[in-house]
Amino acid sequence: MTTRMIKILPGLVFVIALLFITGTAFCSDVVELEKKLGIVSGEKQLDVLEQLVENYKDNIPIKALFYGKQALQLISELKLKGEFREIRLLSNMSYCFSMQGDYKSAREYANRSLLLALKGKDRKGVADAYMNIGYIEWFLGNYIKSKDYYNRAYKIYLDTNDNKNLIAYTFRMSRLYWKLGDFPQALEYGYSTLVMSEKFGFSDEEIEAKNIIGVIYWETKEYEKGLEIFREVLAYHEKKGDLIGQAKANNNIGLTLKYLGRYDESIIYLKKAAELNRKLDNRHYMSNTTNNIGEVYAALNQHSKALEFYNESLKYKEVLKDLRGISYTCSNKGFSYIALKEYSQAQEQFQKAFTIAEKIGTKNEEVKALRGLAETFESEGSYKEALSFY
Repeated sequence: MTTRMIKILPGLVFVIALLFITGTAFCSDVVELEKKLGIVSGEKQLDVLEQLVENYKDNIPIKALFYGKQALQLISELKLKGEFREIRLLSNMSYCFSMQGDYKSAREYANRSLLLALKGKDRKGVADAYMNIGYIEWFLGNYIKSKDYYNRAYKIYLDTNDNKNLIAYTFRMSRLYWKLGDFPQALEYGYSTLVMSEKFGFSDEEIEAKNIIGVIYWETKEYEKGLEIFREVLAYHEKKGDLIGQAKANNNIGLTLKYLGRYDESIIYLKKAAELNRKLDNRHYMSNTTNNIGEVYAALNQHSKALEFYNESLKYKEVLKDLRGISYTCSNKGFSYIALKEYSQAQEQFQKAFTIAEKIGTKNEEVKALRGLAETFESEGSYKEALSFY
């Protein structure tokens, strides 16, 4: 593995025991929990609902929200409102809404959890709410605001020795600097997370750190380094029998091969990821993988084939109500329609993409859609209209 000098943030002392439920273990556990849900009641039923939210939130957020709403109703019936369980649940649901691209609801739930945590003097709850608000701002492209909220959370996590969330903080900061385009700083945080995870034996954190490092290497065009890292990640998940992890790793290897111009190999890995996601019925990741396959076919100038996969991706995104994803893939469709000289359809897709992006406030998707509209009019020879979008 690549050796680097790492600056570890002062005050971070880690003594952590973390449990992550993924892959085949994830599938069997949620099945058992869902069976149990029908035979328990009261606070025991609430326990099961909370576990289901926790297990589903990273992989199938729409299901986490389904169980989260039931849990909130039960909290009200059991007269547990305002207690730490409601605060944690609101926090988890805010995260899930962010994953879905519903930033209005994400902010509403984060603010509710923050108010309850401040009222109850629950410092962890306050910090978690700050992290969620920072995550929302990150998705919306408000990176300076995001950094401010992350740093507010960091001070509390450090003061309360919340070691698990200190790792989450360094990981989030790596992603934030990646979005800011400060790749040396992004790598510094990524490798700091990796070193700390390796030192204390937190293999799952180590893998997440490798994933973000690999993504940053895409940006610095060090694709071979990224490919090496993602192959390590795939080998790890294959050894564990973690199907979700294997799907993610195959997807990332496929994308890296796309950037290297090795399109035939890229499609093999992306289709393997799609096959695993279908097997797991993981619609969230399926929506992303099918979009990625479409992008490879577009790079091969096979735009009709690309549109088939973009349409499949949109079917999943619409079921999941992933508004940000819908906007992104609609723009991809628009660019393929330009290549096919079907300008009216291109304009329709870019307009749809822009309307959604403007509604939810995602700047990156707004810019992409406007660029697409400009290119559409330019391709038609309508230069005055094109200039209005640049």
